[in-house]
Amino acid sequence: MFRFVSCIVIALLLALLSCSTWAVQSKYAGKVNEVTSGTAWHFLQPTSLEQGVIIEFYAPWCGHCQQFRPTFDKIAAELGSKDEFRFGACDITTNGAMSGRFDIQEIPTLYMYSGGELYKFPGPFQETTLKAWIQRDYKSYAPLPFWASPLGPFGQMKGLLIHIGATLVEFVPKLTEKLGLPDYMGVILVASALGMSILACTFISVYISVSHAKQD
Repeated sequence: MFRFVSCIVIALLLALLSCSTWAVQSKYAGKVNEVTSGTAWHFLQPTSLEQGVIIEFYAPWCGHCQQFRPTFDKIAAELGSKDEFRFGACDITTNGAMSGRFDIQEIPTLYMYSGGELYKFPGPFQETTLKAWIQRDYKSYAPLPFWASPLGPFGQMKGLLIHIGATLVEFVPKLTEKLGLPDYMGVILVASALGMSILACTFISVYISVSHAKQD
């Protein structure tokens, strides 16, 4: 009886996981998704190691970005319809934290995260060139160094802190209002939570660094 119930529970969990994965795939499929500092944490987590996550950094006033966008939309509709690729775009004028995390010096700038490595598109921003690079040519280029990568351990920690901060800024005012606390208590709560998050992330980063150094 216990074995039967266990099998049922496992089957239900697998079905739930499958539905959840399908929902995530459907959410991002076949289009260029707008990525913000608050949504980047989830967007940049591929559903599989083989999935390529492509993100463009742009600004509304950038003429080159405006010229490139129809091409990017077309490629996303074609290559992003399956689970092989996920496409996103981030406005640096409203997402300074993301711009700083990826060290954006010029726009448009385009990255692809694939196989646990981050690659920067060298250009030119043309349809045939970009499609070939996304599908195969990126392998001819060296990925960003592991420790310097925005999606390496330190970059991931920075991204997690940005995500936590964005969540707290949105959540804490609602909490203070519900509990009837003054505004300064909300500021204290946000500062305290961020402080603890920074300490935890710093500890984890140091631990990863030491472990990686021992392996080398």
